[in-house]
Amino acid sequence: MNKEKPVLVFDVDGVLLHWPSNLPFFARDNGLRLKPVLANYTASIHVAFTEIFGVSNEKVAMGLANKYNLSSHGRYLAAYDDAVDNLYKLNSQYKLVIVTSFGDTVEHYSNRCRNLSAFFPNAFEEVICLGYGVDKSTVFDDIERNHGTIVGFIDDQLFNLDSIKKYAKDNNKDQLLNNCIHLNRYDTNAEYSSMAEIVEHFLIKEEEY
Repeated sequence: MNKEKPVLVFDVDGVLLHWPSNLPFFARDNGLRLKPVLANYTASIHVAFTEIFGVSNEKVAMGLANKYNLSSHGRYLAAYDDAVDNLYKLNSQYKLVIVTSFGDTVEHYSNRCRNLSAFFPNAFEEVICLGYGVDKSTVFDDIERNHGTIVGFIDDQLFNLDSIKKYAKDNNKDQLLNNCIHLNRYDTNAEYSSMAEIVEHFLIKEEEY
């Protein structure tokens, strides 16, 4: 397998696709209240599923999230315009790999891949689907064995970035440590707010190395 190009690892929800984009339709079709769904439509952090769906039972809330991800609603999430316009520019210099906390069954994987291929055809070397709460760093060694050196990680959530920074520090991966990028369109404190900025960052970085 060709490992000449360095690898960038991307999150999906909040970075490439807008996970809540079909939640109002899902809530309506399942008799759920729309108010909590709409109140969290542009949240900058991960909101508890109990809060999103307006139910107190955590098991039911998790079941609803899985039902959404496995449904046609979860298969046809909207993509961010700036991601559609700019992500492909990175393919000239990098290999792109997806690590997404969407669910770890074949059905989750199929829905995620179909959604991504509609907006980003042939953009990714691999799509890796994890269950909720699984540390993303657990698959980084496999990614490097299969695809090459990881030089950057892009996510919208700080807790994911913190875990990858720890992994990079523990394994003396300075390039990755310096390129753990916080992209969040709804958090004014985020380092970056568009994919165009991410592209500029990594293309400039590549010229510096």
